Amino acid sequence: MDEKHRFWMVAGLAAFAGDFLVTGILGLFYPGYNHLVLVMSELGTVESPVALWVNGWWILFGLLIIGFAIGFRRAFASHGRAARVAALLIGLFGLGAGIGAGLFPMEPGGAETTLAGRLHGIFAGTGFMALAMVPLAGVVMCRRAQRPTLGWISGGVFVVGLVLFGLFVASEDAASASGLLAYAGLWQRLLLLTYYGYLGAFAATMIRSGDAHTAGENANWPSTASGASGRDNKRDVVIVLGLYVVWSLLLALGSWLLVSFPENEMPGGLTLGLTSLILGIIVPYHLMRTGVFTFRFLPPGGQWARVIGGLVLFGLFYLLVFPSGVLWQDTTVAFFRNPPTAVSAVSTFLSLLQATAVYGFIFWGGMLHVLRRAYGSIVAVLATSLLFSLYHLSQFLFTPPTLAFLMMTFVGGILFSTFTLWARCVLPTLIVHHLGHFFYFATLDDNPFAEDWDRFVATAVMLLLFFGAYWIVARRADRAGSRPHA
Repeated sequence: MDEKHRFWMVAGLAAFAGDFLVTGILGLFYPGYNHLVLVMSELGTVESPVALWVNGWWILFGLLIIGFAIGFRRAFASHGRAARVAALLIGLFGLGAGIGAGLFPMEPGGAETTLAGRLHGIFAGTGFMALAMVPLAGVVMCRRAQRPTLGWISGGVFVVGLVLFGLFVASEDAASASGLLAYAGLWQRLLLLTYYGYLGAFAATMIRSGDAHTAGENANWPSTASGASGRDNKRDVVIVLGLYVVWSLLLALGSWLLVSFPENEMPGGLTLGLTSLILGIIVPYHLMRTGVFTFRFLPPGGQWARVIGGLVLFGLFYLLVFPSGVLWQDTTVAFFRNPPTAVSAVSTFLSLLQATAVYGFIFWGGMLHVLRRAYGSIVAVLATSLLFSLYHLSQFLFTPPTLAFLMMTFVGGILFSTFTLWARCVLPTLIVHHLGHFFYFATLDDNPFAEDWDRFVATAVMLLLFFGAYWIVARRADRAGSRPHA
């Protein structure tokens, strides 16, 4: 390892230790601050006498972590895509939980009534979710290097981290916490200690090895594949990620127009409608014809019984268990106590399926499979789920996202993505995904999706055109001998 790489590895170790040391010392100068009860971000609020010092430290901390990620990436340049993914996730943690959290301090008590408070939650939440995924990348690295013990350790860190993450989120968002949930500060620090210890051990191992490149090659770490197929995969990844960025920005623009100009909904509605039409139907249709998107909308021949059975089981799991049991929520209970008319229910279901299908194809029809071709199933599921969660930030004008909400949508994205790969088609995932939305809108007195027969017929026709386009492309691919996969 050259001196530059060694410097950033040491800087990373210093940042990990310094995060506990600096906040621990500064907490002594904040009367009434309890490290076990209060999260670290409370030290940076306007009520904190050490806010300037803490926020300044977090910006420096973020810069050190980004440098550590760059050193990690360069030190393992020939060690496969998983190492690059790990470096990217580490960098996102430094950018979000470090620089972003320092520039936009948390409001006292974690409220998100100001722009700074919302941005703090967004940056910190993104950073923590990225950090939580690093051990999974480590599992892939160790598996390819034929180091099963280190792989099991990485997997254990991932599981323990998720448990601590859940306790941290639950305790931070609890309105009147008691018992174990009263110690948000403790769970946050244990969570960070787990990940810092894991990354610190990585850095220390790299420093001791003397040359990470040589050590990796001797351990049979794979190098990145090159050639025409690799270039094609990278091109496809750029296309789908570019579509995602453009789509998210247009959704944010449409939402802003609707909120800012309530007296004239046409600009916002037209922006959202054209966005769905172009990026949800027209562009994916042509990308399927060129082979960029190669997914199935309906199950393969002979697989209908298996897929329908899986749909029923997964749907029951979603309704009964995740995220907190859709069937036990107040809106669902109200649906069964006072059910809507059959026309209203069917119209609502079809309208939501149409809306869900648009971004469902962006994620589970396009992004998931393109990323899987390029980087493998694990990376594809994690990246798709993370981007699925972050997409909701474009709707912050309607529903300000919290860390718990982003975490819930991320876990949901993992479930939906995994189920899509298992089913080898997209439609079952779209059906399960919008069940919760269906029960919510169907019970509204002013349900916008259940107006009259005209809307019902129009929605049905749109769905037939929409789904028919993908079915035609899939049939052509079958006849050409290039079967779409999922």
